[in-house]
Amino acid sequence: MAQRDLVPQSIPSIHSPTSSRPRIPILQYNSDHVIINKPAGISVHHGGQSFGRRLVVNTMLKRQLSRKCFPVHRLDHRTSGALVFAFSSSAAARLQVRLGESEKTYLAFVRGSWNHGDSPLIVNRPVNVGSGVTKDAVTSFTLLASQPPTSLSMGASIVLCRPKTGRTHQIRKHLKYLAHPIVGDSKHGDSKVNRWWREERGFDRLGLHALELDMGDGKVVVAPLVTKEWEGLFEEDVWKEGAGRDERLTRPFVDERGGSFGRRYREKMIDDMAEC
Repeated sequence: MAQRDLVPQSIPSIHSPTSSRPRIPILQYNSDHVIINKPAGISVHHGGQSFGRRLVVNTMLKRQLSRKCFPVHRLDHRTSGALVFAFSSSAAARLQVRLGESEKTYLAFVRGSWNHGDSPLIVNRPVNVGSGVTKDAVTSFTLLASQPPTSLSMGASIVLCRPKTGRTHQIRKHLKYLAHPIVGDSKHGDSKVNRWWREERGFDRLGLHALELDMGDGKVVVAPLVTKEWEGLFEEDVWKEGAGRDERLTRPFVDERGGSFGRRYREKMIDDMAEC
């Protein structure tokens, strides 16, 4: 099979071919839970900072699968990637215990050429979780690829992040502490750098993706980088280097269930990809 058949040159949109309503890509569909590839810019559920937002994953998934869904864990509104929903409260409780003891790997696209060496770096630094409350937070960072600034591009790095605790914005805050804030982070990042990547490369999102999820039962799920917002980085030297070292960066689009958009949804999406 030709390489272009394995890795499409243009990534399909999360919108249905026959509807303007966004669709949530399904990574795995099981009897008691589903694992999705959450798009960036959509909150997991109503409440808190999601108040007033039209798109909420919990509601969208319920309509798409025609069944009630219970979030097992969380991702920030602007973070994409692997996310688990259970089909009952008892399954959610069981999976929460399992996932709490397993490893989660995030990919972060950060400012500047990495200056902390090639060995894994452990950051053990408390973070403020709100209302003046500080809690312990530990994250492991491993460099995947790095590029220095040139006349054609800014310095940037791709880092694999493995949080050992689950504090709010933990990865984002720890990378800011390391002087490598995530590109596109409007709260903890560098506005000048964010603007350059947005205007020069069309990268207008938070550069953080939940790449891999260990389900704690011997199974590991990878969430491909399926959104078009990442495409502006594919010709960067840092991305090419990272893809050469880790094949997960080039995993093709996955959607294992047609859901409410019809039984031929997945076939139609593959047809669209083949034409790219």
